[in-house]
Amino acid sequence: MTISKMNKKQLTDEIKKLKDELVKVTNSSKKLVKQEILKRKNMQEALSKSADKYHMLFNASDDLICVSDINFKKIYSVNDTACRNLKYSREELYKLQLKEVIRYDCVTNSNRKKVELLDEIHKGNSIRFEVAAITKSGTNIPMEVKSHKIELDDYEAVLHIARDIKERKKMEQELHKYTQNLENIVDERTKRISELEKQRTEIEKTAATGRMAAQIAHEINNPLAGIKNSFLLVKDAISEDHPYFSYAGRIEKEIDRIANIVRQMFDLYRPDQKAAYNFSLSESINDIVSLLEPTRREKEIKININNSDPEFKVFLPEGSLRQVVFNVLKNALEVSPLQSSIDIEILCKKKFFYIRISDQGPGISEKDCKRIFEPFYSKKNGQKSRGMGLGLSISKGITDALKGDLSIKPKKGPGTCFNIKFPSYIEVENDDSYESIL
Repeated sequence: MTISKMNKKQLTDEIKKLKDELVKVTNSSKKLVKQEILKRKNMQEALSKSADKYHMLFNASDDLICVSDINFKKIYSVNDTACRNLKYSREELYKLQLKEVIRYDCVTNSNRKKVELLDEIHKGNSIRFEVAAITKSGTNIPMEVKSHKIELDDYEAVLHIARDIKERKKMEQELHKYTQNLENIVDERTKRISELEKQRTEIEKTAATGRMAAQIAHEINNPLAGIKNSFLLVKDAISEDHPYFSYAGRIEKEIDRIANIVRQMFDLYRPDQKAAYNFSLSESINDIVSLLEPTRREKEIKININNSDPEFKVFLPEGSLRQVVFNVLKNALEVSPLQSSIDIEILCKKKFFYIRISDQGPGISEKDCKRIFEPFYSKKNGQKSRGMGLGLSISKGITDALKGDLSIKPKKGPGTCFNIKFPSYIEVENDDSYESIL
């Protein structure tokens, strides 16, 4: 009986101890459950805040954002910017297919078509391409789109982020237009330079031929004049009944024929009476400077042009003006030291215009100034570019024939100043002053 009572007591104590431990475990479990619930609640709140945050960012983006199915057909979601730019409500867009708001025929990336873009997406690759977004009113907006595959609620979708590139396209068009205009200008300038080079070559050829012809004509003309004058005296002494009187007429004809040949040689430098027309004086001077650009560049000479009226036009044989200015400026370049400068001053008046060309060369003495316009006279001794001394003589003849003037102004110290005067307008048809060159 005692043992049974003891066993019962022990059993009771054991049960009580177990109950106490069970209470402790239960309390601990409740505490853990409460902590887990609180943790999950906090996580849900955080996720909710995060979703709200991303939703806010989704709608606040300046780019158009759209989520479509994997085959670019159904529209699942769009942001506020997409609705605003396309002029649709969300409900309206969700009823449309993607092809109804996007034109793929303007894809610019290697002319890839929609099927090629889908193939890249299915492979898991991100793609970038350009399309035209179609607004509710039918207006096309150029867009650059970047698309990549995403997982959305256990199914595949495509996230499209599009940016309006209308301004960029406009700038590209303007840049293309500017580039095209620039290329046209370059082509025109290249063509003009080529023409000027051809003109320069022709001028040099003509000058070389003219120098030779003028030298021959000059050498022949002086003795020919003596022969003709002497012959006229002899002819007067021969009577008409002389057996050789008929030869006198033949000799005179041959002398005149030789004189005509000499005159034709001088015609190489003779102004063309039919070449007068209106032209820009400034453009003509600039062309002459361009013709001499190789010489200027070689000697690193700076040419300064000061024109009182850049729009001034004249009515003259342009070839004559070019030849005079070309000869004077060419001489100035040849005598100028390296890295010096040449000044061209143009003064335009109503009846006349004046061109002054000043260099920084060795200068010309007053004694030499008196002979500088004589044929075959040159002070460029020892220079490899030394000519035959005809350029200034011919230029002087041209200016005189056109009722202008070419003169040289002596300067103290180094440098020479040539003054060219031309009429602004000349009556070519009734003007016989060209004969004065001969």
